[in-house]
Amino acid sequence: MCFDLSKTILLPGGIQKKKCEVSIVSKDDIAYNLWFTVTGLDKEERETSSKSIRISSRLWKEKKNSLLPGYVAALRISIHYDGDSSANQNIWLGEIKIKVNGKEISNESYFSKNKKDSIEAIKGIVKGKMIPLAFGNDSTLLANITELHNKRIIGLGECSHGSNTVEVASYQFIKNLIVNYNCKLVLLEHPVDASLILDRYVQGKMPDSYQKQIEAEGKLSIGGYKNFVDFLNWLKAYNRRSVNKVHLFGIDNPSDPQLYLFEYHLALLGKEGGKFYLKKTIERKYDNIIAFAQRDTMFQNRLGKQNFEFYLSILKNETYVIRNLVEWQKDRDINMSKRVNSLVNIFLRPGEKAAIYAHSGHLNSVEQFDDNSKKVTPLGLYLKNNYGNQYFSISFQIGEGTYTQDEVPHGKTIVDSLMKPPPYSFEYAALATGSSYFYYNSKYLNDAILSYCNIERASRNENKFRFSCLKRRFDAYVFIKESTPIKEVELFPAFYAMDYFYLRRKEIQDIVRELGN
Repeated sequence: MCFDLSKTILLPGGIQKKKCEVSIVSKDDIAYNLWFTVTGLDKEERETSSKSIRISSRLWKEKKNSLLPGYVAALRISIHYDGDSSANQNIWLGEIKIKVNGKEISNESYFSKNKKDSIEAIKGIVKGKMIPLAFGNDSTLLANITELHNKRIIGLGECSHGSNTVEVASYQFIKNLIVNYNCKLVLLEHPVDASLILDRYVQGKMPDSYQKQIEAEGKLSIGGYKNFVDFLNWLKAYNRRSVNKVHLFGIDNPSDPQLYLFEYHLALLGKEGGKFYLKKTIERKYDNIIAFAQRDTMFQNRLGKQNFEFYLSILKNETYVIRNLVEWQKDRDINMSKRVNSLVNIFLRPGEKAAIYAHSGHLNSVEQFDDNSKKVTPLGLYLKNNYGNQYFSISFQIGEGTYTQDEVPHGKTIVDSLMKPPPYSFEYAALATGSSYFYYNSKYLNDAILSYCNIERASRNENKFRFSCLKRRFDAYVFIKESTPIKEVELFPAFYAMDYFYLRRKEIQDIVRELGN
């Protein structure tokens, strides 16, 4: 038995130097320690102080945890237990109370005593610093955003995977980066193994009929397929008339290397020409493929030097995963950062850019806490540490309307409504401007804005507005007033996936039997 419970509480504004005391009433019947931790955070999300106390007690008892006076904007309150497999482990948790400077504030909201603070948040966005944007502009949209010129990597984060409006705007940005900013590499939060054949598609090396498979697979995603396919076809047409092609890859962990590498080898070499590669892929003997491919000059020439180098890196990674029994979802963000570094080194020349399109939770530059209250370094922080000011991140935010969401993890797909933004949020201030679509550099935000909307998968009933330092998390924000949901997704994606992959694997098995004959 083990658990971590935690919550970050935004403290009431207007109090400068705060002495914080948090108490909890509890009792237990356990042999191990139960820990109660209180951590103070300043307005930049940096820890000011932290203290853990043992609260194990056989009888109901109130334990108090106090922090030294300091400039605390929020408290992170955590309860941690790490026991054993015994069936007799009982813990009862009672009321938690918070006192600031001796006054209990447990039932107070951030603005309960400071209504004027909402006016300060509205002042946090200066209209003179806003850059208006327009949908449908695929050529001069970013003309007035000068800070993008000297950047190597542009991170485009979406606050939700389920907003059609955010998808349209993000692909619009990527098109502008390609046309006007010498962007030659588009990287997506998409399984790297599934993306190998997508890159061949945008290079014009797959038949047009392959679009049907892209659409069928797109139904597996909460992001749908329509906007994605439209962008792929736009990029395919762009590459057709360009000398220096734009490449497109996923940077997420592989999802089914055996299936996708089999299809990749089949598309490259055919049944007869690729017999060795296909058989070894089914056997998952990727080390054999590496050794053979390094002697196969015809295969290398067909792929080209850059693609062959990246292809080998994927096979080497899969060899390591198999030998070490690595979980496929383990270390997602650090693995994504390694793939970004590899792709940038392989495909980009001096002066060229890469655009990364992923959830804002991956692209921000501040350490976060996972479901087990452990600190997690996001992809954006790895990139900021590796590339410094050459990495520029933008988060796309929405103010009103609806979006597509999972009702529960791996459950039914629903259309959900955005909650009303709290007065201390970026969205609250953005709605007050009256503008429906604009870009804003975060360095111009004031300190009254302490949150922004971040919608994770299957988070229907969770608070989407968590305490955040917006200046540290992203270099800029794009605000879209009205969000619409993505419609072309399956009602029950998990059931669809079972049927879809069953048919895909059946097709592969038929080919394998044919090769055996």
